[in-house]
Amino acid sequence: MATPYYTLITSLPRMPALFEAQRLPISPERLAKRLEMLDALEVALLDRILDLLLWDKQMPSRTDREMLAKAEMLTLTSYPSIMAVVSWFTDVRTILTALRRRHRDLSPPAKGAVWSFGRWTEHLLRHWEQPEFGLERHLPWLSEMRLMWEAGESLAVERMLLDLKWKRLLQAAEQHSFDFEAVVYYVLRWHLLGRWLRYNGTAALVRFDDMVERAMSGVDITG
Repeated sequence: MATPYYTLITSLPRMPALFEAQRLPISPERLAKRLEMLDALEVALLDRILDLLLWDKQMPSRTDREMLAKAEMLTLTSYPSIMAVVSWFTDVRTILTALRRRHRDLSPPAKGAVWSFGRWTEHLLRHWEQPEFGLERHLPWLSEMRLMWEAGESLAVERMLLDLKWKRLLQAAEQHSFDFEAVVYYVLRWHLLGRWLRYNGTAALVRFDDMVERAMSGVDITG
């Protein structure tokens, strides 16, 4: 017997490889129409996931406490796979915040300050002076990212971030076929692909830097 998601999933075109695509597999209007098959609670949850995980949806007025509350709310969802993905994305954002702060020669945030979320927050503070914050065994990609960051290669950093996120979503999607999680991971990859397709040359560097600033707008960078 087909699941309630079968019609929705089969109506979505195959997602192309991230860096090989020439265009989105489905237009925003058509995708929105397909997503009308979800019920109201699922639409609301999907919106909250996108609101937290997509950098270009971050508002400059949003505080760190608000971001933390949103992240904690999503990690309490009844979907364990989505909880794991949200935690992974927020961990990466926390590490990127630390890299950016240290690159500006700023001291680590004061103990107890609200500046990040995820399992690595306290670890980062304890290992602030180490090149990879003592995380090289856990995050083998961090050394390369740090070197690109320090060299000012913004587009290379963004490409690497997109690739890491894409692979994490693919890994999660492999465990889901015709369910809500499969829809979520498709939509997230669709947004990542759209972001990459919008990039070009110098404009990409400016856009990436602007998104990082907005995503971290609540971080105290005055020291």
